[in-house]
Amino acid sequence: WEEGSPHIGSTHGGNPIIPLVTEKSIVVQATRNRQAVIVNDTLNDPNWLPNEMMPDTRSEMAIPLIVGDELIGVFDIQSNEIDHFTDEDVSIQTTLASQVAVALQNARSFEEAKEQAEQESTINIISQRIQGTTSVEDALQVAVRELGRALGAKQASIQLNVGSKGTS
Repeated sequence: WEEGSPHIGSTHGGNPIIPLVTEKSIVVQATRNRQAVIVNDTLNDPNWLPNEMMPDTRSEMAIPLIVGDELIGVFDIQSNEIDHFTDEDVSIQTTLASQVAVALQNARSFEEAKEQAEQESTINIISQRIQGTTSVEDALQVAVRELGRALGAKQASIQLNVGSKGTS
């Protein structure tokens, strides 16, 4: 999930998507204000959004996941008891949410670096295969085949200007 996206997703129970334009949602409220939100009597709170997967929810706490200035998600906790969450819970869960946010950001960074390394490796392999050819035709065939394969394309082609001598 990235800040500015039109929705928030969940991973355990509940509605999989909450549109950020939703007016009634403490998750959206925590997203917009970047602060923890507690509702300890959901049935009497006008900002609470019922969750059909968790119909017995009576208290809910939403904690934004923030790394630096970036909001990367919201940690949402629900209870079947009225008045379940305290200020101490907010403090503890905010600390936990901060650690989770950093771990998620680190995992994202690792995945991005891994993907970049894989792309660079693919480029190197294709370049070596092209350089190993002995004719223009072979080089073009290798380039088309390998680039098509790397991109998962059903078909690939290279079009050359037949009258060109390689000068501009």
